[in-house]
Amino acid sequence: MIKNTMCLALILAAVPCFASASIEQLEKTTGLSMQEVRVDIPAAAAKAELLGYAQAVSQFNAYRESKRDGIKNDDNLPFLLTHGDKTANTVVMIHGLTDSPWYMRKLGEILYKQGYNVVSLLLPGHGTKPEDLITVTKAQWQQEVDRGLLIASGLGEKISLAGFSTGGALSLDALRRHPELKADKLFLFSPALAINESNQQMVSLGCKAQWLAATFKGDYNEPDNTVEDNPYRYNKMAINGVCQLYSLTVDNQNGRDAILGSLRASGTAVFAVESEADTTVSPYAVTNFMASLPYTSRSEYIRYPLAEGIAHASVTRPETNSNYPELSNSIRRFAAVN
Repeated sequence: MIKNTMCLALILAAVPCFASASIEQLEKTTGLSMQEVRVDIPAAAAKAELLGYAQAVSQFNAYRESKRDGIKNDDNLPFLLTHGDKTANTVVMIHGLTDSPWYMRKLGEILYKQGYNVVSLLLPGHGTKPEDLITVTKAQWQQEVDRGLLIASGLGEKISLAGFSTGGALSLDALRRHPELKADKLFLFSPALAINESNQQMVSLGCKAQWLAATFKGDYNEPDNTVEDNPYRYNKMAINGVCQLYSLTVDNQNGRDAILGSLRASGTAVFAVESEADTTVSPYAVTNFMASLPYTSRSEYIRYPLAEGIAHASVTRPETNSNYPELSNSIRRFAAVN
């Protein structure tokens, strides 16, 4: 999750703006080279034979323990919900920027009750202290997703991805990087397909000259004395974190054809929910993406009207989304479709 305050007025006064192009306008990527594998998981995850269930659980336990150093509390650690054996379906859950797996737990429980084995990730730079976002890279996040996909290969016959905000961008990024990944379903919650239009120019410019932004603003959007009183997420947003996400959105926009091709080839079912009142990411980009899905893909798109005032981070939370019971039922129905 990112805040909508990327105030770079001093830089904007000195340097021309670079407007972010829409999804339709962005240039296609070419020359993608991916290692072929014998199994339906990413090449980076397929270093040996597919994991068995016991191996997958063992690897997850080791992964979870590796995250304990500096953790705020145990609820921020990755969680695993399994039915005691390999199931037909498994899902990898990816949280948003500054957040933790705690924010994905309720969604994971819905899918678990639908028969899924559920594995969540804790992205590098998260769950500890906001200073850890100052040096994190998108490559580290991508490696984390690949690790989750490897674990998921031992938990279910078919792998799905579920991402909130930055997690949605990373889910699409996995399809872009790994055309051999045959995702069964894709669940996108307020996905960061593009920065909200009100901030695109400032974020684009600030991230093209990130050192200059840091010189004027410091490492964070918020003051240094911001109180970190939320046990599950950061209150301060590191400018570097925003820029790593921005870079992901550009990669996905440039790789749009590869992503749509993966969805078409796999017949991936896509579920998305977004709010027109979202001032963090672009609702237009989500609508555009859902309208661009190949006819071979099953899809469901929930778009809350502007008048309801549902904010970016409120979409997936039962305490802030008055439509949450209906959303839960929609997820259940969609997850049940084979």
